[in-house]
Amino acid sequence: MAKTFPSPTLTAKTIVEYFSKESSELIGLEIGPGTAFAWILQNSVERFVAIVTDPQVERGAVGLAEVAQMRAALKLAQQQRLPVVWLLDTSGIRVTEGVAGIAALRRLVQTVTRLRLDGIRMLAVNLGSVFGGMSMIAALCECCIVHEDALMAVSGPRLIAAADTNGVFEAADLTIVRNLIGGRARAERSHNVLCVSAEDAVIAEQIGAWLGRAPLTPTSGSLLLSAGELASRLKAGTKFSERESPTALGATASGRGSGPIFVLENSLGVTAASCLDLADKVLAIAPTLPASRGITIQLDAPGHSSAPEDEALHLGEYLAHLALVIAVVVRSGTAIDVVVTGSGGGAIQGALGGPATTVAMYPEAVLHVLSPAALAALHKGAPRTEPASLSEALLCGASDFQFPQPEPQDVVE
Repeated sequence: MAKTFPSPTLTAKTIVEYFSKESSELIGLEIGPGTAFAWILQNSVERFVAIVTDPQVERGAVGLAEVAQMRAALKLAQQQRLPVVWLLDTSGIRVTEGVAGIAALRRLVQTVTRLRLDGIRMLAVNLGSVFGGMSMIAALCECCIVHEDALMAVSGPRLIAAADTNGVFEAADLTIVRNLIGGRARAERSHNVLCVSAEDAVIAEQIGAWLGRAPLTPTSGSLLLSAGELASRLKAGTKFSERESPTALGATASGRGSGPIFVLENSLGVTAASCLDLADKVLAIAPTLPASRGITIQLDAPGHSSAPEDEALHLGEYLAHLALVIAVVVRSGTAIDVVVTGSGGGAIQGALGGPATTVAMYPEAVLHVLSPAALAALHKGAPRTEPASLSEALLCGASDFQFPQPEPQDVVE
């Protein structure tokens, strides 16, 4: 029998109030219009920037306005070299904004990965539910604190149920849902997730403990260690391939020579195994490339996988790992260009496009806000959830240019 999901008892407001009572410091930040908030808080030792989503408005959905707010708060954290604590309860990127939501996620991933490499510390606190692209943002942090009632996944329960070919996962059954994507399940499978009791004092204590630890800045070496931990979870095979002999069309999107092309394609969505395999290959080949050559990643997948097998692995961490690998390689001087050859979209678009040097699309390529399978499962068909064309993607910044670039037209006088 289905069980009722509990109402959240832990909120960002109670956490913020707890810190303000302890230190009497509470500085609200002016970060522009939107539903997100940011404060400078302090425990007994250190100040930090808290970025908050509001679950009372559209279930905490994040769109262009909220991403602009978050980036403004992150800029202040970078300027003052302050740690960042994300207090999250969110349904993910706002799908009603259409392809602009994809562009928003790209910008947020770009900023978060850059700041992580710059040494800005980040901690995520899941106060209730963290879904969609925001679960990847949480996974990009050094650590994520959850409680037993919290849920965290790239896909929501209804999408996972729709993708379950065995018919075992029931989206309305709290026990089944928790066993797959609940806070305790996440902490048992990931060394980056800590499950604690849902009490203000306990959460505040864990934030303080994290502030007292040594920072963890992503490097090639640390990412290799992370890859080993992620690989140990994998049971499924990979659907990833490398094209060993690039053709003339294999030149990188921004013209940096005929470098290696990696093809990421799956009509059902990109899997955790594919993310890790691609990250491993990029990390391995980048140091061998001369400065004139870059890496091209060709994408043809309508988004990320919603299969329970992938969510059991915590797909958000695999997407975040891939994003950090791309960011580290690009920072080291190797260009990585993403080219959407058929379909793109979903969280994988943010993981690739955020830290990449450029994102291009074939003229007939499209970006999916929600995959066709997701639309069917959610019974959605609004215009803004339809696939976006190249021109729409260019307009909002989800793509940078057409690939291959059109030949210049002769001027007739």
